Amino acid sequence: MIPGLVLVIIHLAGAAHALKKGKDLWALAIILFPFFALTAYLFRALGPDMRSDKDVLTEEISPNQIPASPKVVRMLEEQVEINPSVQNKKNLADALVQQGNYRAAIDLYRSCLEGIYDNDPAILYGYAIASFLAGDYAETLALIERYQGARGNNRQHQIDLLKARTHQALGDTDQALEIYQAIAGIYPGEEARYRYGLLLKESGNTQAANQVFDELERNVKNSPEYYKDSQRRWISLTRKARR
Repeated sequence: MIPGLVLVIIHLAGAAHALKKGKDLWALAIILFPFFALTAYLFRALGPDMRSDKDVLTEEISPNQIPASPKVVRMLEEQVEINPSVQNKKNLADALVQQGNYRAAIDLYRSCLEGIYDNDPAILYGYAIASFLAGDYAETLALIERYQGARGNNRQHQIDLLKARTHQALGDTDQALEIYQAIAGIYPGEEARYRYGLLLKESGNTQAANQVFDELERNVKNSPEYYKDSQRRWISLTRKARR
């Protein structure tokens, strides 16, 4: 009985922490799916330096979405079967990206792009990320261009970063560096600055890379605690890149 009570207290503490951080859907998920959701929350929310690039990208598609446990995915699939609306299909596609089922997600995103949703920025953004994670870089660039043509301005910095990463993945280092340099100082957070410094180092420009890393560390050091907490991943990776 005592171990069970301890588990309940741990789950409630996790839910309370999520609420305090403004992550209402995470709190709900921890209550509904205690083991899976709490494990995912501890990994993704409390240990940002441990998150993979995939975790960072998939969270950007729908930051407040309940984590995609198999039970959640089944529920979303049932909703699509009952009502195959664009929103229901997009919700399922977002969850499938979390699960790593990029091809199925791509098919769903593609099916959403019809009628008044033909150039919907939110759908195009998820579609572009799924294509990038699937390794389809040419398609990613085409979707980015389509997103920008649709005047999707809400995630312009994130789209620019995705474009830089796509050029980098294609081996177009000069183009990637140009975009990274343009957004490093205006991107919300330190990811763009970190990636810019890392690519400079990988290109053999160690001195310029160290200058970028110095700026990143100085910027975080002089920022409020909440910002330091949110940027722990990039600080950790920067320190590793300097070795």
